[in-house]
Amino acid sequence: MKIVFNGCTNVSDGYGEIMHQLARAVAVEHEVAIIPNMTWHSMQFMKPDITAMMNRKIKDADFELFIFYPNESHTSRFRCGILSMWEGSDLPTPWIKSFNRFSNIFVPSQFVGEVLKNSGVTGNIYLLPLGIDTNLYKTKERTMPKRPFRFLSVGKMEPRKNADVLVRAFQNEFVKDDVELWIKTREKFVSGPVLQAAKNDRRIKLIEKTMTEEDLVKLYYECDCFVYPSRGEGFSFPPRNAIATGMPTIVTGWSALNEIEGAVKVPPSGFSPMHPCGFSFGEEQGILMADVNSNTLGIVMRDVYDRYDGYVSWTLKNRQIPLWSDSAEAFISAVRSML
Repeated sequence: MKIVFNGCTNVSDGYGEIMHQLARAVAVEHEVAIIPNMTWHSMQFMKPDITAMMNRKIKDADFELFIFYPNESHTSRFRCGILSMWEGSDLPTPWIKSFNRFSNIFVPSQFVGEVLKNSGVTGNIYLLPLGIDTNLYKTKERTMPKRPFRFLSVGKMEPRKNADVLVRAFQNEFVKDDVELWIKTREKFVSGPVLQAAKNDRRIKLIEKTMTEEDLVKLYYECDCFVYPSRGEGFSFPPRNAIATGMPTIVTGWSALNEIEGAVKVPPSGFSPMHPCGFSFGEEQGILMADVNSNTLGIVMRDVYDRYDGYVSWTLKNRQIPLWSDSAEAFISAVRSML
């Protein structure tokens, strides 16, 4: 088959990671071309095989898949669909209208599929679980370290990632223990309270820079427990990558995070409106996300610390690691059903 992928090509973003990995996996058995959406494009960390697909032209494609936000300008000469996601309880009105321009919609989690259906999206919705790059994120043998124990959180630390709640949980629960909290984010994405806490507490290490995937893997290997108390996710690679390395991982027990096998779930303490942002369109009061109690989170972090070797074993026993080849197979099967 001839497939065109159109969308985000910045590999440092989740959508860009999907673009690179899914296109690469589909290209094993099919002819693939990539059209970058210049709104979110970067040549940084671009691999040669992806560059080659960007330079390829396909005149008569069987299918074109847009991988980006639905409210972007998407036009196609071919049969097409979109792969996108959402993090809250309901879609804002502009996104409902944008999704309803598509007959075929791919979602990376059951959570997103239910939100779209319940919000009034009328297209055919296909579940497309995404993969993990197991060539990079390999299992590491883990045991309680002799150095300071390290909690790790990785992500673009915008408000819904709850980095301030994580810092409070850490500082309230671990006062005299030989424990550190490492927070890796992009440049200029750390809130004032988190910055202030890092200045006053030498145990909190902020890493504010964009890394290669290879450097990210090294960071995962240097730490012991991954913590991700996000208010809502449509999929989320960081905790899944952590589990692939065998690291005990704590997540919020709601949204797509609740679907991660082998993760320790912190139940929401309630729900409240999402933080206003460019995607809330003034409708944030009707879009709920999970609240995480810092005391509850701290108790779970403490339990992982106190019983670390047991949690390592539990993670390895209960995790599931989907491959990108599985994603490619599911995608092609769905496309064939449309033709």
